[in-house]
Amino acid sequence: MIRTLSDVPGAVRRVLRKVDFVAKKKLSDQGHAYNCYDEPVVAEVEEANVITSVIEAKLPEFLYDEEQEFVGGACQHAPVLDLDIPCILLPSTTPGHHHLIIDHPMDWGQYLNLMAAMVHAGILEQGYFEATKARGYSSIRLPWVKREEPRVPIQPAPEPVSENIDFDWEGLF
Repeated sequence: MIRTLSDVPGAVRRVLRKVDFVAKKKLSDQGHAYNCYDEPVVAEVEEANVITSVIEAKLPEFLYDEEQEFVGGACQHAPVLDLDIPCILLPSTTPGHHHLIIDHPMDWGQYLNLMAAMVHAGILEQGYFEATKARGYSSIRLPWVKREEPRVPIQPAPEPVSENIDFDWEGLF
């Protein structure tokens, strides 16, 4: 059970907030926007009722348009997602790594788009994505199957051509 912020899983410390869900619902029912960024940031888990994607060390400077609608913030995020479909997260044999199984059918194009977005966000490795495209499916080892030692020596990666490499969406497909 989570009792303090240090009990919250993950190495990234996220901002905790106390959100007034009743006020949020009332404003929404009346057709008004609810600015959750006015909710207090709290230090103790016992005071909070939500954990956010905002990284604690980088508290944001929130940006609003002329109608006071939230348009973004100068902060970093670590994903906190409410998935409304069955998922399984299995530990990998590599410490700190995991395998995600999502029970939600999609066509190949949708799947490639999901994986490309995850590569772009730095969540999924480019090599895994490329291997998946080449095979026509993704795969993970079953939990009881251990990784075999590579039979061929791994060649060192070539030096990058440029430090400022842009992500090439079109080159993914």
